[in-house]
Amino acid sequence: MNTWVDGKKPGLFSQPYPVHENGNRTHSFYRDMWYGMRIATFEALSRAVSDMAKRGVEPKQIIITGYSMGGGVSM
Repeated sequence: MNTWVDGKKPGLFSQPYPVHENGNRTHSFYRDMWYGMRIATFEALSRAVSDMAKRGVEPKQIIITGYSMGGGVSM
């Protein structure tokens, strides 16, 4: 861990995050990942909710989570 931290380029992680929509700050990598998959995500959620509705179930809350890159994108 210390070797990685000590060996990184100075200022590598000190760059400010770009400011995007509505003043929300996000790293451009995660924003670009989200824009690349948001249509498929909304379609999958829509199908899941439709399937639940056909069975007479109405979700009260949908929680999206992830870890690693998925956690960053789910934010």
